[in-house]
Amino acid sequence: ADLSFLHGLTGDPRGTWEDGKTFWPDWLAEDFPHLSIYTAGYPASIFAQWAKKEMDLFERANNLLEHMAGLGFGKRPIILVVHSLGGLLAKQILRRANDSIDDDYKKIADSTQLLIFLSTPHTGSSLASALALLPGTSSHIELLANGSGFLDDLNQFYRNLCVQRSDLKT
Repeated sequence: ADLSFLHGLTGDPRGTWEDGKTFWPDWLAEDFPHLSIYTAGYPASIFAQWAKKEMDLFERANNLLEHMAGLGFGKRPIILVVHSLGGLLAKQILRRANDSIDDDYKKIADSTQLLIFLSTPHTGSSLASALALLPGTSSHIELLANGSGFLDDLNQFYRNLCVQRSDLKT
């Protein structure tokens, strides 16, 4: 299988997945040598002054989906371990892949077998709502506050997908 880790807000592709001395992906690679293990890194700042060059969730999902297709994802089962904003990103990747007419993208959606969500604010975060009141917060905070209802819609898409695909586990 292909196992990919997606970090959350203010995270990074290494620090999010270690306990100070053990990097979880390395530990898993030792115990499960047939797994291909990936971590994805992307800027995810709280404040806009550091986020000016960051992609929004839709752009990031398209970018990562294209990268996954380029790496040959979709030929084997896919497992995603996601934290916070990374969980929303994973759902958007699946939505884009599922709705696509591109065969490689469809394969990624169809091959995704397991999502492990860690602290994902599926319908928004009250902390993000409070932070959104501060001047200069990034678009990630606005998204996590769910003022637009987008997260409710994305969550409903994912719930429907799980009902349609009994092989997709959460």
